[in-house]
Amino acid sequence: MATYLEAYDKMATEYMFVVSCMQAGIMSSISDVIAQKFVEGSSLDPVRVLRSFFIGSCLMGPVMTTWLFVLEGLVPGNGPSEALQRMLLDQLTMSPAMMFALFSINELIAGNGFSGVKNRLKSEYVNAMLASYKLWPAVNFINFWMVPMQHRGLVGSS
Repeated sequence: MATYLEAYDKMATEYMFVVSCMQAGIMSSISDVIAQKFVEGSSLDPVRVLRSFFIGSCLMGPVMTTWLFVLEGLVPGNGPSEALQRMLLDQLTMSPAMMFALFSINELIAGNGFSGVKNRLKSEYVNAMLASYKLWPAVNFINFWMVPMQHRGLVGSS
């Protein structure tokens, strides 16, 4: 087990961008399977799972990994004060933008057009952001303070 974790840590350090993108795709797929089976109680839609993987690995992963580097540049340092500043920047700028993008892209890829985007944003965006703010500020504060840079993408995409 230790050898596997060491190999993973080495890969995550040397190929952080690629590993973070793949992790985001995998975590998005797992989240979608959980949502379909246990939250919605519906049968598994494999096309939706693949769409979740695509969005996670090709949109969320690259954007969020780049954002982590930007945050490190804007707020250098590793203490709780820097973590708090990063968390505030993230929650006040990137979080609303990514939720908007995620809802919009999901609707467009699903073939629902801009009217689907408008309806989804109108019906779900505010509640989704309020729910997000109940959990993610604390998670991100811990992530920015205690988790090594090469593993922050995994925490953020879970």
